[in-house]
Amino acid sequence: DWSSDVCSSDLFKRRIRWFPPLDKRQYLQLASICDIHLDPTPFGGCNTSYDAFDFNIPVITLPSCKISGRFTFGLYKKMDADTGVDIVKDVVATTTESYIARAIEIASNPKLRNMISRKIETAKRAIFMCGDVIAEYEALLVSMATSSKMC
Repeated sequence: DWSSDVCSSDLFKRRIRWFPPLDKRQYLQLASICDIHLDPTPFGGCNTSYDAFDFNIPVITLPSCKISGRFTFGLYKKMDADTGVDIVKDVVATTTESYIARAIEIASNPKLRNMISRKIETAKRAIFMCGDVIAEYEALLVSMATSSKMC
């Protein structure tokens, strides 16, 4: 079982910490100092990924078959499509083994991690500054506010 091997490894014991529930300020302070974030598989961590990207921190992901486990993958694809940074190959795993290997490699290699962080810094505007999405929401809200029909 891969999880018992990983959890008993020296790297795991030195680098991974578990925390009790934190308030938003404490959570963001902690999130901002992490070397990497792990997108929890198979569920995914959409909001956590946005927070990590805001700090230019790589999120290692293994997309699942369900939508809840594909948000981070989708965010990376949006960054690639809109800016051409080619980040998907760096952080998106296709197997459990590659998820573990990528996490260890990126967490252990400051030069690689910095290169990925710079890509995120360059590309995150694609997910945070989506003018087309904002315009669509604005039109929807105006339409709802001015409609005489109530749903």
